[in-house]
Order: sequence, then C-alpha cells, then structure tokens
Amino acid sequence: MKKISIIIISMFLFQLLSASQKYDPIIKRASSQYGIPVSLIKSVIKFESNFNPYAVSPSGAIGLMQLMPETAKGLGVRNPFNPEENIFAGVRFLRILFDRYGGNVVLTLAAYNAGPTLVDRFGGIPPGERTKKFVKDVLKDCKFYRKGLWYKVKDGQIVITNIP
Repeated sequence: MKKISIIIISMFLFQLLSASQKYDPIIKRASSQYGIPVSLIKSVIKFESNFNPYAVSPSGAIGLMQLMPETAKGLGVRNPFNPEENIFAGVRFLRILFDRYGGNVVLTLAAYNAGPTLVDRFGGIPPGERTKKFVKDVLKDCKFYRKGLWYKVKDGQIVITNIP
C-alpha cells in the first residue's frame, strides 16, 4: 500500500494569502510610484488591518493601512475605506517617513505606527512594547512576502515552502 501524503493549507492562511493577493495590483502600482517594496507594503497592511478595508482601530485609524483621519486628510484622501485611496496614501506616507528618517526602515515603521512626533521626541522607537513589536513583526513578515514563501500544514506540522 502506497503512502499518500496530502498537504492541507489551513483555511486561515489560505484566506490571508487570498486577501493579500486581492490588492496586489494596487499595491504594485503604489510600490512603483513611491519606491516602497511590495513586501513591506503587504506586511504593513497585514499587521495594521489584516487586509480588512473596513477596519477601524480603537484610536480611530481607518482602512487597510490604518490611516489616522488627520493624516488621511493631509494626504488628500476622500474615502479612507476605499482600498486604492487608502493604499496609495499609506504608501505615500511611508515614503515621506522613509525620506524623513534617511532611509532607516526601523524608524520609518516606528513613525508609521506611533507617529513621527514620538519618534522624534525619543530619538528612535518610543518606549513601550506595542511599537517595538509592530516593527519587529513587520520586518519579519516582510521577509515572508519577499521570498514568496507559503505556509502549509502537513501531517499536523506547519511547513514553510516555496511551492504553492
């Protein structure tokens, strides 16, 4: 009797991959326009809203890239729940921060999460675990998207592979 291996992709991860791919055309255009890597944009979206265009945080951040209302307004966003407007504004904001912090991705992400005022005040990542965790998680996840890796569940074990 031949042993047949069946690979099952967990529904959660399948849905996450599907959701991330849904916005690929917009993300790629924004990436091209503002020079921010697709992998970084996807990671920010994942940790900010988990690819939910209708997400609203307790602090009032809105949409896929969790733009604060005043930031969205300053970037010319009319409808922050519109995926294209939200992504383009969020990526534009990442570019502004990237330039402000001399290309330092850690400070850019910290400022995106906590606000540039706090990053400037503390001269780096503000104290507290929330922003530190955000920066660490986004950078770690960014590698996942950059390498095009897939998570699969095989025989009850999570397997990371480059074969979809």
